[in-house]
Amino acid sequence: MRIGAAQSVIKLEGFKCSDVEQIGKIVTERKQKIVSPDKVQNSISNKLDIAEEIMKLKNLFDRGLLTQEEFNKAKKKLLD
Repeated sequence: MRIGAAQSVIKLEGFKCSDVEQIGKIVTERKQKIVSPDKVQNSISNKLDIAEEIMKLKNLFDRGLLTQEEFNKAKKKLLD
């Protein structure tokens, strides 16, 4: 058995057809689990937005414009 790869082509030699089909299923399953860069970027952006909002709330709390309870409630809502 020999496996060779060049760029995005994989050559499977010496495998039974059922082996190749099983490998194909595994590859397909793994590809579906890969997170796209766009999804990662959106997730990072969302987390940064939440962090910025919490910082704004903290600023209001520090200035005495929010009570501890109001700050905690607003922060919890952002994090849920």
